[in-house]
Amino acid sequence: MNKKENNIKRKTWAATITGIIMPGLGQVYNGELLKVACIFIASVLIAFIGLQVSIYFIDKLIFPIIALSLILYLAIYILAIIDAYIESRKKMNNIPKSYITAGMFI
Repeated sequence: MNKKENNIKRKTWAATITGIIMPGLGQVYNGELLKVACIFIASVLIAFIGLQVSIYFIDKLIFPIIALSLILYLAIYILAIIDAYIESRKKMNNIPKSYITAGMFI
């Protein structure tokens, strides 16, 4: 593929919308795969640990533990969206990576 065919610049709204659809997808759009892995691992760990602890303390603390897990998950989700927007603003003039196509988001 030559340079003229791949002359599409990065769009901040695309990174933000994909980040809203799923945590980490905006980072995929920005080409930050290490951040995607960190966001995914943190999200899964929070859900798993929250579930395990809430099962262990089923009578006493189930509501506070589930609420804390939900708050932490939402914090990661919102921070991932903000990070996708900020990083796409920084990389606005960079051409997206070759693996970023419209088909991968469908």
